[in-house]
Amino acid sequence: ANMARSGFKRLAPTLLIPTNVATPFTTNISHNGDFPVYTPSVSPNDPKNFGWYTGGPTGVTATINGEGREIRTRGARWNLAWGDERLTVKGGMAYDTYARSITGMGDDGRWANITCGGNLNYQMLAPNNTGPNPCNGSITAANAAATNPLTQYPGYGTGWTTGKPPLAYLGSAVPNVSQYLQPGRSGFVTLDWARFAEATQYNQLASNLIPATGNGFSGVSAQRFGEDIFGSYLEVSGQERIFDRLLRYDLGLRHTHAMQTIGVFASVPDPRTTALPDGGTTNASQGARYPAQVVETSGRTAYNTNLPSATLAYNIADDMILRAAGSKSITRANPSDLRPLTLTVNDVAFQLVSVTNPNLKPFEAKNFDFGWEWYTDKKGSYLAAAYFKKDIKNFPRTITQQLTLSQIRGIYGANSITYAAGSQAETAVNASGGPDKHLMTLSQPVNTDDVMKLKGVELTWSQSLDRWLPWKGFGFITNYTRTLQDAGTSGQVPIGVSPYTANLTAYFENSRGSIRLSSNYQAQSSFDTMASDGNNAFRLVKANRAYFSMDLSTRIEIGDWVGWKKGVSVNFDVANLGAAKQKSFVQEEYATRTYWDPGRTYQLTAQMKF
Repeated sequence: ANMARSGFKRLAPTLLIPTNVATPFTTNISHNGDFPVYTPSVSPNDPKNFGWYTGGPTGVTATINGEGREIRTRGARWNLAWGDERLTVKGGMAYDTYARSITGMGDDGRWANITCGGNLNYQMLAPNNTGPNPCNGSITAANAAATNPLTQYPGYGTGWTTGKPPLAYLGSAVPNVSQYLQPGRSGFVTLDWARFAEATQYNQLASNLIPATGNGFSGVSAQRFGEDIFGSYLEVSGQERIFDRLLRYDLGLRHTHAMQTIGVFASVPDPRTTALPDGGTTNASQGARYPAQVVETSGRTAYNTNLPSATLAYNIADDMILRAAGSKSITRANPSDLRPLTLTVNDVAFQLVSVTNPNLKPFEAKNFDFGWEWYTDKKGSYLAAAYFKKDIKNFPRTITQQLTLSQIRGIYGANSITYAAGSQAETAVNASGGPDKHLMTLSQPVNTDDVMKLKGVELTWSQSLDRWLPWKGFGFITNYTRTLQDAGTSGQVPIGVSPYTANLTAYFENSRGSIRLSSNYQAQSSFDTMASDGNNAFRLVKANRAYFSMDLSTRIEIGDWVGWKKGVSVNFDVANLGAAKQKSFVQEEYATRTYWDPGRTYQLTAQMKF
């Protein structure tokens, strides 16, 4: 039996501080072979070039987002075996539960209000307007009395705010943000965080965030996912001599019943808001509207699966083995994609929207392997070759189409995509000419009709060099894998599967210690599907650049040197010894999507055996 519980909470404050749109400048864009290089005509490391300039295309952002996660697991197992090495029969059952909750949190505009929006003395919550003033710091402590908040919240003192204190602006806590910026070591301004956080009451706000229903800073929306799995298996294994050679076999059947429960959270109007004189729809009720209620919608998915497997190993000679294996396996769909039908807008321009698919099926794979091994000495040296084949059914893909906001609402309901009055989303929609003309790219995961086929060969050579060298302990292990794929008419490609990979490890080891130098090469692979319907731009090649890396691992026994018992060792490891860099691109290598320079990682550890 087993039981575990884990959790974490993280906060992500975000500040977007632009340059002045009224003072344009030019930027020279070049490329150094790895990523674009932007060289503006003004210094990005000068705090005076930045401020609360709200007139530009990006505007100003000051938000606090948070995300909390909790995972609980429980399980129990029962196994029974009978027999000996010639014939063994095993059987058993298992029951596992998995529960994960993701909670989103946000400041609902409060941080922007305090920092640069005038600092209203009472926190308004949606559906009241949480940001009536531009975040430009123009309302200061010196002139705050000149702005009457009751003109923005004519309903204040009734409904939700009945009996609340008089409404007033106290003045933006940071009217001039450039005073909190300083030159950064990377050539770009940075923020004096300690001063800024204290001035804007960050710690108090971060301790009292409001539950949010949209995507958290990790990109995953608030949700609950639970899974109850009952499994049973029967296995027969043993060995027989055929033509005076040993045959070992293992045959099994596993049955799995799984029940998944997925819940999502959404904001719905408080009935008391709709009961206000204007139904909560006009400016007259601003300040009186009751905060939206968070409700959960859940759905359940169940599946039953029988998963057979078989392995055979036959000694065709004393030092040579043939192996064969076959199995069926399943992988559940991404729980986030299985949520009850939900639409989520994924960008500030209000153009990219994704929709879930609770009808996604698990994808199934039929796996086959056939291999040959030749053991050439008693030091563990061997040659091996294997052929593998995998047929994947119900593999997920993403279909994409462009629709107007009105068309999307016509398909999924009038309230499928909403936005607050005066919000950046409303500004974007109005700039396009309204919901009938505002185009959005809608994407949804579906199961492919084709069978994705992967096949390939794997070659391995492990060799001790003791027979050829005067020094004992040297050797190497090398491996090469070639993978071919056929996605049928869907065009779907497996993510992150290189057409070929190679590994080489050289080592020296004896009773005193060991040294291993390992290298790995991965050919170019896809990071995203090339098959997305409705928009040819999504058919571009999206690839991870070929990657070569090296690692060093050393160990030395020091127990007898320092007067301790045996089993005391010191280890020194270097990850990414060659400082390899990773890059992904779209269509052309100059069109860099991501670039990662992790550098080297050094680790020094000591071990003692008791």
